[in-house]
Amino acid sequence: MNSSAIKSRLRYIRLQLALLEAEVSKASPEDKLLKFKDLEGLWEGKTRFSYEEIKTAQYKVKDFPE
Repeated sequence: MNSSAIKSRLRYIRLQLALLEAEVSKASPEDKLLKFKDLEGLWEGKTRFSYEEIKTAQYKVKDFPE
């Protein structure tokens, strides 16, 4: 790759970076924060499993004698 091609590619990458930085700066603080309670019900109606089926299929830790 010659010098002008490298400089052209570098200019393109810098422009892409500037666009991404602009998108990040436009995002509101609420967009950046996600709380655990916000995830409740996220998969509701999108899976074939009910909450009860998932709870019954959970791994159970057995007590081992020491």
